Amino acid sequence: MDPYRTWSLDPLVVAIAYDTPYFTYLDDSAVAPTTILGDGRLAVQALAAASLDLLVLDAFNSDAVPPHLLTSEAIESYMRVLKPGGVLAFNLSNRYYDLSTAVGATARQLGLETFGRDQVPDAAAIESNGATSSTWVVVGRPGDSSRFLATGWAPVDALPPVLTDDYPDFTRVLRWAP
Repeated sequence: MDPYRTWSLDPLVVAIAYDTPYFTYLDDSAVAPTTILGDGRLAVQALAAASLDLLVLDAFNSDAVPPHLLTSEAIESYMRVLKPGGVLAFNLSNRYYDLSTAVGATARQLGLETFGRDQVPDAAAIESNGATSSTWVVVGRPGDSSRFLATGWAPVDALPPVLTDDYPDFTRVLRWAP
């Protein structure tokens, strides 16, 4: 099995990710990633149980947030492929939606723990490369909390809505501008 895989629906996103004048993360990686075109949620369903240490979802920063990646059914399928002690991490950075509470509520309904953290770049990173803040949520099994709390993560408020494949409406977590 490849130690590092990425999935994307959009071939243009893949091309940009490998375009070194813009991004060097994949080229600089210690392990060359395998990039697969296709729906990541469907691909995860085909993976063997307990086969991953870490699963990162980073599909939420555009105006078109894919709610089917945040439902209880989706989170169950992600957790199925994680090894004991494995971590599910979401980059939930978004100007229009507060997705953290919805992920928290959905994960709690499944008996999982969620912790959040805002990554705020320092002035030098903003100046040198235009770094921006990001919002991260990690999901783990009960008993995983000590390692997150010890490293500065905070429990996520688990406020409705609980998202399901039958009811993925997350308009209730819109950020309303004054």
